[in-house]
Amino acid sequence: MNVTLAPPPPSLDSLAEHAGHEERLGRWDSAAQTFSRLFRAALGMGEMVRAVNALRGQARVRREQGRFEEAGELAELSRVVAELHGLTLESARALNVLGIIRYAEGRWAEAEALYERALALAIDVGDDELVGFACQNLGVLSTMQGRLREARIRYLESIGASVRSGDKRSEVMAYNNLGVACTEMGEWLEAELYFDRGLEIAARISDNLNMAQLLANRARSRVQVGDFERARETLDRAEAIAGRIGSMVTLADVARHRGVIARREGNAEGAGRYFEEALAISTRAALRQEQAETLTELGILHLEGGRTGEAESALRAALELFRAVGYTREVGRVESLLDACAEAQGTHAQVARTDLRAPPM
Repeated sequence: MNVTLAPPPPSLDSLAEHAGHEERLGRWDSAAQTFSRLFRAALGMGEMVRAVNALRGQARVRREQGRFEEAGELAELSRVVAELHGLTLESARALNVLGIIRYAEGRWAEAEALYERALALAIDVGDDELVGFACQNLGVLSTMQGRLREARIRYLESIGASVRSGDKRSEVMAYNNLGVACTEMGEWLEAELYFDRGLEIAARISDNLNMAQLLANRARSRVQVGDFERARETLDRAEAIAGRIGSMVTLADVARHRGVIARREGNAEGAGRYFEEALAISTRAALRQEQAETLTELGILHLEGGRTGEAESALRAALELFRAVGYTREVGRVESLLDACAEAQGTHAQVARTDLRAPPM
């Protein structure tokens, strides 16, 4: 009599590898199920590091799916179990993930406090990779809130930690964010240096996603200083890469920057077309920050053309979006533009009143 034996259960290594593979491909339900299997298997074998890492993986997946309450509970459970077993490194990483979830929920003060706690623990245990992550996350919050010099320090700290840990992709992201912060501060040459360094590393590790964004941001810096020819060349390169990999963020940015070039060259019609293209891309992809940035540029275009009503409508929509995503730095800028709209409308009304003539007697 033949006896059919059941196949052996998958190893923890194979489960972890499969879960990570599904997560990278964006197969969220499959990834969550595999992380759940990994958690149960690791728990049964007393492999607590694997168990808490699996919980953290589930939390990341649920965050990507917008299931923030569930994601937060999983990340907190990962932290608690890690603390109970004296796993300080894993506890720190759970805090960082919990911070990312709070950031996605728009709870920025809580996110900042969690990042700070994660950073302190990461320094204590010498986890340079996590130091790089936490510093970069803190830098993003500082950039959003207009604390640009503080953001620059955080990004530099992130680069240093990423170099020590060998995490080149995190290093590339930090160089990109550092260049953006310098652009916002008007330090164009410094920004160019950081973008170039990020591009050099991105090319070496074939990080096309970040390479496309770096090129778009470098083009923006060139637009700001009026170097339109080189900006166009850089935007062409960014668009080519973004088109291949389907990066909607970069494609929206490219269209918006081309619109700014057209506007500054006096081509209002062309600028309007580019801004409408950028708005269509960002709206379809639900990219609220990119929508807000495009609506701001569209508002400026309408304001310069004397269409104050259309300008006000675009700017108010931009203001609402910036508030929703927590970009307080941009909120102030848009409010100033709305003040300019109100002033222009008041001037037009005054001109209209002085043009009135008394009826003949």
